[in-house]
Amino acid sequence: MPLALYFFLRILNGDNNFLYPVGLGITLVLVTFMGDIEQLLMVAFVFIMIILAYVIYYIYCAYKRLHIRNPVVNLPFWRSMLIALVVTLVVGSFGFIPILGTLTAHATSLSTVNQYNSAASNEAYSDNLLSFFLPSFYNGFFNGAATSYFGIYYTNGYADPTEKISYIGYIAILLALYGVYRIGIKKAKIWVLIAVVFGWLALGPYMQAGYYHSSSLNISESTITSIPGIYLLYHAIPIFNIVREPGRFDLVFEMAIAAMAALGFSELAAKRLKSNRNTALAAIIICVIFLIGSNGITYGNVTPYVTTPIHVPKIYSEISNSPSNFTILILPAMSDLNSAEPDTFIGEDTFYTAIMHKPIIGGDLTRSNTSEELYMLNVPMAVQAQSLELGARLIILITCQRELYKRDTDD
Repeated sequence: MPLALYFFLRILNGDNNFLYPVGLGITLVLVTFMGDIEQLLMVAFVFIMIILAYVIYYIYCAYKRLHIRNPVVNLPFWRSMLIALVVTLVVGSFGFIPILGTLTAHATSLSTVNQYNSAASNEAYSDNLLSFFLPSFYNGFFNGAATSYFGIYYTNGYADPTEKISYIGYIAILLALYGVYRIGIKKAKIWVLIAVVFGWLALGPYMQAGYYHSSSLNISESTITSIPGIYLLYHAIPIFNIVREPGRFDLVFEMAIAAMAALGFSELAAKRLKSNRNTALAAIIICVIFLIGSNGITYGNVTPYVTTPIHVPKIYSEISNSPSNFTILILPAMSDLNSAEPDTFIGEDTFYTAIMHKPIIGGDLTRSNTSEELYMLNVPMAVQAQSLELGARLIILITCQRELYKRDTDD
């Protein structure tokens, strides 16, 4: 994502180098490899926002009779963007065509995606304002103290810290503020705009700040205020509004903070540090403090242990103990494509798959990969119906020495 933004800004700056639009097209394809289309839409959203900002600024300057060069009101810019788009579609066609085909051919795919796409559901995945400034419990040095404010990760009785943690570290924040102070808000306006917009989007439909103790649930929960956020406007934009977890917008927010922090360190090195030795020493000190404030080392006595009792169907152990050399295709038995969770819970799926210690077709352990989900749309309904009738959680097809086995995971 930062690389795609770099190529875009070089094109915006008027650098007439054919490598920049080609590089932009290729990096946009790489962004799609991150697992879903959300990150690609975020990048496109950043591009559109920057273009609109320049257009508005150009109109303002024209009204004030100020003569400026507007990088987006010229043919070379749009020619380069067209080249980038063509490269993206050509190089990434193997990924885009199946996705578009599935979305257009199966209306249930869109309904499943939009199952949680409501303002009420989005609150559970929105960042609390404090999460930008407080180390998370994942932090090895601070995970003990973080338990005292764990309520900021709970919303409506549900906690998903991985979607609600936005802590980037005090060093990055201080360097970013120093960078803006040194070069001025006028020169840093693009990065400030990106940070403000996407940080605000990450807060969700209504701002969450602080936490309170819920007596009914006997847990501490994030306090949802009545202050509306710009996510409500974003939620009304067709096509772009598929980001159901507002907290994921902190990806772009942190990218902008990182750019401003780099400006801050550059200014610090140029104005305050008089030698390369001092610059290197300052860099080492900053890195050490950054690691202390943002590391993920399992420093506590809880993190390394599995605390949830898990029943593992013995089929997975049998596969693991088999000396034969074979590859496994795992197909989710989708009971209802309209449901919010049409296949096995991702955590269980990942855990079970890791136990087998065998090569997996698709090779994706983190989530059910796209190829298997698309394949399931073409599996005869009779196969799904039979497996569900038997209470199967997954259908496992094992190919070994020209033999085909179908086993029920609940055995």
